Amino acid sequence: KAVNSASDNIWYLQNLATIYQSEEKYDSTLSVYKQLNKLEPENVNIMYALAGLCETLARNQEAIQWLDEIDQRIGHSREVSVSKFRIYEKLSEPEKAIESLKNAASGEEEDDYNILGMIAEFYRNQGKLDSAARYYNLIFPEYNADPLVTFSYAGYLMDIGDRDSARNLIIEMIK
Repeated sequence: KAVNSASDNIWYLQNLATIYQSEEKYDSTLSVYKQLNKLEPENVNIMYALAGLCETLARNQEAIQWLDEIDQRIGHSREVSVSKFRIYEKLSEPEKAIESLKNAASGEEEDDYNILGMIAEFYRNQGKLDSAARYYNLIFPEYNADPLVTFSYAGYLMDIGDRDSARNLIIEMIK
């Protein structure tokens, strides 16, 4: 009722979107966020919400368009690049997926090893074990205290047939 009486009230619209989203009415949520975007066309948080909703609704090309719009507004961002990676992977576009993921690894962030690990796993899942090795070498053993890194690397070792090393890593991690 509040939105009907004041359809340009941003606070009302944001609350309505929250209600719709909590009720899993994603089409309605998307519609409200599009109204919000018309009222605040420079607000990248709204654009990011639109991209996420489009991805949820399997409107992947529209999600990519919103993410591209964010890139144009604010420049490269890790969150946008990882979101694009996820969508391109769903779309079975591995070249665009890995390009997006590599864009996320700036080399300047303390936790870039997470992105490098994602790149290594991507190549591993694609069966490109030489490329996977290159990225695993950037994160292992330096980040072996992170169980995700160690277990991922152990999986890679299994893939290349080095089962003894993989077993020893897993035993050490369990200890």
